[in-house]
Amino acid sequence: MDLGALAQVIGRARAVIGVDTGLLHLAAALRVPTVGIFGATDPRLTGPVGAGPIAGCGVAAAARAIGVDEVLAALATVQGR
Repeated sequence: MDLGALAQVIGRARAVIGVDTGLLHLAAALRVPTVGIFGATDPRLTGPVGAGPIAGCGVAAAARAIGVDEVLAALATVQGR
């Protein structure tokens, strides 16, 4: 799938959960509710930006595992639940 087609799919998504990649940044730019999962990286430096709801999990927390419950809580936040 080319990037244009992928952007159309992401733009229709109810939410996107991902690691610090271009696709996560694309979702944020398209105002899709976005949850970024960060291990050792600091989203204040390289995290997604956009007008839509954005949340981060495990922010600069390389010393601990990022749990499913933490990600689901962030998802609920960006979806307004």
